[in-house]
Amino acid sequence: MVRENKLETAYIRPLVFYGSEGMGIRADNLKVHVVIAAWHWGAYMGEEEHWNAVSRSAPAPLPVITSTSP
Repeated sequence: MVRENKLETAYIRPLVFYGSEGMGIRADNLKVHVVIAAWHWGAYMGEEEHWNAVSRSAPAPLPVITSTSP
């Protein structure tokens, strides 16, 4: 997708969904549709800001809980 459209930087959005061949709880006999969209997405922040944002979005480490049994 990226190469064929000659995109050097891109936003890629894959979508997978069932068709509308029927309604109800059961999903059998429904076609599966796959779409991959990609469009040019230039840098909206500098290199340093990018890595700062990535490090801020990392989840906090889980606390270590120790048990002291008698």
